[in-house]
Formats: sequence, structure tokens, C-alpha cells
Amino acid sequence: KKPVRQLVDLAFDASAEQLKHGEKLYMRYCSNCHGGGDKPAVGGSIPNLSTSAPAIFEMFNQIVSGRAFLEKGMPDFSDRLSEEDIIDVKNYVLWNAKALRKTESN
Repeated sequence: KKPVRQLVDLAFDASAEQLKHGEKLYMRYCSNCHGGGDKPAVGGSIPNLSTSAPAIFEMFNQIVSGRAFLEKGMPDFSDRLSEEDIIDVKNYVLWNAKALRKTESN
């Protein structure tokens, strides 16, 4: 039996503009595999990032551009995303998890 996945609850600091930029990048580069917008997560071994463990966010840059999960099928986006882009995507995922928590509690 799989454990119930919890929405991540980590602090983040981002402006509305940075969150909008992160959402745009997430929808372009991440949502096909990880879900988002009107698409559910693919499932299986590809996680919904809103339920990732806090440790994943500690190494977010290494995963997205440092090839940390290359053997798990995670592409290297270092040729497409800057460090600032990756921070914006990470903050968008954290913001989205916060928004989902509010929806679930209503």
C-alpha cells in the first residue's frame, strides 16, 4: 500500500511577477510529465511536484539542471532554464501546493 502523499508546506519568497513567470515555465517544461493546469500528473514513477518531500526542494536546482535524477528519466534543463528560472518554477510549485491546501481545507 502506497503512503498518502501530503502537499508540501515550505516557506517561499516570490513576487506575483516571479510566480507568474514560474507558472509559465512550469506549464511549458514540466506539466506534460508532472501535471498542472488542466492536466493530471502522469502517475507511476513521475511525481506530482506539489506532493514532493521537502528534501526534493532543497536539491531542486541539481535535479532540474544538475542531472541529479537523469537515471530516473528527468531531463537536464540547464540549456533552457537559468538559475533564476529554476527558482521561479520552484516557488510556483510551492505556491501552488499552498493554494491546493487552501482548496482542500474549504
